[in-house]
Amino acid sequence: MGSTIHHPIGLSKIHDDKNVEITLAVAKVIANSSIELAESEARINARALLLTDPLFKSDDKKLVGAIDVLTCTEGDSVFGMVKISEESVKQAREMKRQLDESLKNSPVPVPENLPNETEMKTEFDRLMKQK
Repeated sequence: MGSTIHHPIGLSKIHDDKNVEITLAVAKVIANSSIELAESEARINARALLLTDPLFKSDDKKLVGAIDVLTCTEGDSVFGMVKISEESVKQAREMKRQLDESLKNSPVPVPENLPNETEMKTEFDRLMKQK
């Protein structure tokens, strides 16, 4: 992307235009081979930083409500930024609760008479030989 992140590496707090407190996590990695791998690593490292935020202290260490903001490169440095707010965490937890409740009330039917793995592989091999 080439743009520079104007926030420090690590965790920082900002307020948006509605005065909602947002926690930003910025991580930096050095791109050794693949920019795509470095971008993924930077996002993962930024998410790991978020787990140290008090919003997750009492949780079971599941990172819910995190939003990828951006990744950018500057030379061989790759930066990843992820954000959370108390609101995004609450929304994600409520969505998970609703989904769990929905699945409990209307479980997904399991098909009967599925072929076993050996039969599926045999059929796959047979189909591949037809080409």
